[in-house]
Amino acid sequence: MYHIKSGIDKPDFMFLLEELEGIVKGKGLRLSNKIFEIKDKLSKDVSSFNALIVSQYNINNPNSSAQILKYMGENLDYDLLEICRDEKTGKLSSSKENLAELSKLGCAFAIDILNYRKYKKQLEYVEGLLGNCDRFGRIFPNIDLGATNRVNYTDPPLMNIPKEILWDVLTPRVDGNYLVSVDIKNQEPTVLINWKNIECLKAKLTSERGLYFEIFVEIFNKEPNDLELKELKTAWLALNYGATKIGIKNICSLIDGEAVYDYFNSIKEIKRYTGEAYGLSKAKCRVAYTYFGTKLNLSARDVNSLKRQHLDFPIQGTCSDILSMLVKRFRWYINTYNLKDVLSIYYTRHDELIIEVDKTFYEKRNASKDEKDHINCLLGDILNHKVDDWVEFKTKITLVKGE
Repeated sequence: MYHIKSGIDKPDFMFLLEELEGIVKGKGLRLSNKIFEIKDKLSKDVSSFNALIVSQYNINNPNSSAQILKYMGENLDYDLLEICRDEKTGKLSSSKENLAELSKLGCAFAIDILNYRKYKKQLEYVEGLLGNCDRFGRIFPNIDLGATNRVNYTDPPLMNIPKEILWDVLTPRVDGNYLVSVDIKNQEPTVLINWKNIECLKAKLTSERGLYFEIFVEIFNKEPNDLELKELKTAWLALNYGATKIGIKNICSLIDGEAVYDYFNSIKEIKRYTGEAYGLSKAKCRVAYTYFGTKLNLSARDVNSLKRQHLDFPIQGTCSDILSMLVKRFRWYINTYNLKDVLSIYYTRHDELIIEVDKTFYEKRNASKDEKDHINCLLGDILNHKVDDWVEFKTKITLVKGE
């Protein structure tokens, strides 16, 4: 367990960039040989759904919003159209969110359009990877930091590759090695709850059933199914970014969005945090600070957008601070214990570190009868963490690529 002490430990973004530049940009990431198989399959899927949409719905260009809206207006029942109508403007929208609502009701048209868009987007990402690789099948993405010091990869944009195909198209730098994901679960809510000392949610962070499961039970007095839980999480994250009651009601189709909104805003610590953000935005303050004191510049011009940044930037920036310290901790550990030849960072993805593990080392550790010797335990010792007297962060450590 890595115990981060805010009075001593500080983020080092120069080190973070240098480390990732040396590893990810310097050594590159390898594309899997399966990528050509994936590309061919996606091409066929896109062509298949394109042909289906042309023949079934007489839409000659599935990429045309105008043609899709024309079909909707002429063929969908009134109740379905109302789902896709903007309450303020009265205009129809074929947005992903609206079509997802229609698909839940079994609307074949919406399902087909969503599938076409999904496969087309995946194909574009695969083609982007192939377009940026060298003759050895390696990519060398550019790396920089965003406004909250989050790591960004461009040429190609690694963060955008859908998880459904991610580990089919990327492979370890060395044949036979393993890739292990160390994913920090619920990182942003954990920061908010701890930093703002939200007592009524702290116990829920430690629940084996999960934060959102416990919140759902408290709001609705019943256990959620998977779809309800997913919708609650989406709504809760939107509330963290300052979503309105109308916005939350639009997000929620399976659960009572108004009940979620009212519960969120009944928490006094959150109300105080939201009020402070509004006050800062009204004062046109364009500077925010993370828990560790990192200064962040805010770019929004209008009050509402600035308020959202005052709510979001300190939390997301604190997550970036922590990631930079974890990367530095990892480097210190493998140098100190002479593990740099068997453990290395493959790359980072949002709140996740992907570690490449030497094949022999991985298999020898996991062959031990003592689970404490296993790779997951070793990576847990290195990267599991807590800050000051906070409830510790939960990490999920899983094998994502290997035999």
